[in-house]
Amino acid sequence: MKSCIHKFQYLRFDGRSVSLFRILLGISILYNLLFIKLPFTAQFWGEHTIIPVQVMQFMNGKDAFSTFDYIRNDLFAYGWMGTSILLGVLFTIGFRTRLISFLLLFFY
Repeated sequence: MKSCIHKFQYLRFDGRSVSLFRILLGISILYNLLFIKLPFTAQFWGEHTIIPVQVMQFMNGKDAFSTFDYIRNDLFAYGWMGTSILLGVLFTIGFRTRLISFLLLFFY
């Protein structure tokens, strides 16, 4: 058994490289949320969208689920974006990374 463990010694991860990757990924997610998505939050996910809900449901199919198909409100859209930004900050600093990365995948 010991020889088997010694055989895969090269597969160990260095914590610094993994944390550097997490920080760079978090910064890129925050950049995307703050400078690309936030200015257009109301236009894409708010009450008066650019593309009507019926067109989006026709393009995606009736079985596709989106929270914004059922809750069309500017305040909810900005709240969702604020939650995404908060999760992005928490992911970048490394607070409970396993839980936050799953939630960020859902909210992003």
